[in-house]
Amino acid sequence: MRQNPFDTDIEAMITRECTSNRKSAECTKGGSDCQVWPGQDHWRRKAKAAKKSRHSCNCLAGLSKRNRILVKILILVLIVGIAVAVGFGISKPLGAGIWRKETQNGN
Repeated sequence: MRQNPFDTDIEAMITRECTSNRKSAECTKGGSDCQVWPGQDHWRRKAKAAKKSRHSCNCLAGLSKRNRILVKILILVLIVGIAVAVGFGISKPLGAGIWRKETQNGN
C-alpha cells in the first residue's frame, strides 16, 4: 500500500506544537489580520514612527495635530504676554504718558 506523500513530507506536515502553542510575532502584535505580507496598518504605524523621528521638536511630535496647534497658540500668547509686561514695566519708571494722572497732563 502506498503512503500519501504529504504524510511523509516534513515541510508539509503540521505539528501540534506549531498550531496550538506558537504564533508569529506579527500575528500577536499586528491585530486580527495575520498575513505573510505587511498590511496597510503596518505601513501606517511605520510612517507614523518615521514622522515622529523626523520632527525637529520631538516633544510636540507625539501630540495630535489639534493638540500641537493648541500648544503653539499657548506659546505665542505667553511670549506676547511677557512682551507686554516688560513694556509696561519699563514705561512706568520712565514716566510714560499712560501712567500720568489727568491732572498732570496740563503741566
